[in-house]
Amino acid sequence: MKNFKKLIFTLLVSNTLFLSNLTPMLQEAQQPVVTQYQNTTSSDATMPAINASLTKATQPESNQKYGLTANEFRNKYPNVAELIEITQNSKRLQKTLKELGFSITISELSGVPNNQIKNLLNKNGLNISHRWDQILEKYINENEIQKTFETKAFSPQFIQETEKLAKEIINTFNSMAQKIENEIEQNNKSWNPLKWGKSSSTYLNKDLKDFIKLANKNNWKLMVRTSTNNYRELSIKPIEANILRAMGKVVASYVQQKSLNQRLEVGDKTIFDSPFTPVVIQQMELNTRNVFKLPPEKAYEYIKEFSLENLLPEFSNNYKLLQEKGKYTLDIPKKDMPVINTRDMADFKEKLTNGDLLGYKVVAEIENVPVKDLRPLQSEIWLELLTDQIFRKGNPKKDPAYSETIIIISKEGYIIDGHHRYAALMLFDPNIKIKCLRVDLNIDELLKVGRSYGNKIGNEQIQ
Repeated sequence: MKNFKKLIFTLLVSNTLFLSNLTPMLQEAQQPVVTQYQNTTSSDATMPAINASLTKATQPESNQKYGLTANEFRNKYPNVAELIEITQNSKRLQKTLKELGFSITISELSGVPNNQIKNLLNKNGLNISHRWDQILEKYINENEIQKTFETKAFSPQFIQETEKLAKEIINTFNSMAQKIENEIEQNNKSWNPLKWGKSSSTYLNKDLKDFIKLANKNNWKLMVRTSTNNYRELSIKPIEANILRAMGKVVASYVQQKSLNQRLEVGDKTIFDSPFTPVVIQQMELNTRNVFKLPPEKAYEYIKEFSLENLLPEFSNNYKLLQEKGKYTLDIPKKDMPVINTRDMADFKEKLTNGDLLGYKVVAEIENVPVKDLRPLQSEIWLELLTDQIFRKGNPKKDPAYSETIIIISKEGYIIDGHHRYAALMLFDPNIKIKCLRVDLNIDELLKVGRSYGNKIGNEQIQ
């Protein structure tokens, strides 16, 4: 039963289907689940079918068996069609889970497969497969490929060109969005009520347009993300122009340095193949367990549901310490937080220290800081997201991504971004050190310059 809980939790928490990590767990949990389901009712084969779909969606080696081509399904990316098929069965799945004693929901989602993304870009003047081939022809040969895998590093020229391609992708999607907004503005100036607030241009398929209508009807905010959730745009209003802009950033992320480095790190031999760029669009669900308000005993009950108590032996003491930190938050709304991505960190540091951002030079240094010495800005940190992060990543001492990904802090130690990662580390061990870029500005000054920099480079704040 615990394995089954882990399976369901991995599917549902944090609004995300992390299918790329599920195969071992599915194989372990599948037989008990099927048996339990068959004991409940023999008239429906939903649960075995769901297990089969999940297994199929997480095993790239099953390509030949299921007749999937490389362009449809590879690199261990879940197949968008499979994800949608699973959620379309969610009502029957929820009924089955209820009979087993669970009360959960599955986020509604839609998606745009790889081939549709490429066709959409092609129709709007950007053939990313051709552009990718041009980059490879110019910068990649057999010797360069061998060197890349040996050194675990791409040449600066290659990364420079892939970043250019990423900007072209973003600009193309932004142009589509702008065309829609211009038409709406023009129609609003006319005297035809049938056209007010509407555009004759559309770039999305029928299923996705129907999903947007459903999202509007239910007042959902949406998440637009890569199929593996390596990159996501949050709190997107269900409006076609907004979704297109978010899609541009998501598609671009597939060819940007962070994604390429991750694939290189695990030795992905298909890394130089034509980019595979599916997009998942799903409902964002509200989290309810704020660690600064939820009593420690309730929080402990929640993590025990997912068998994390052994991984967090000092949970109660560390949770109380985290709650103490919450008494001193500045309660800065998410929409007022700067957006400075990891790929922008070096440029932000350089511009600060050169005096380009404020007209005078500011000291900004990389430090390894114990998480107990940091201060959260936000007054809401969700236990569901923390548990998800801990469940997926395990012990941070075995995963340097926890402590090696740089976060920006003010001179007082206030965190600009990375609150859930900070809190997850606090629950493990408050003495763990995390890599920080400490900027010698007080928090108000750092927020102001951070917002200005982020907006100037096109990193829109989350609304």
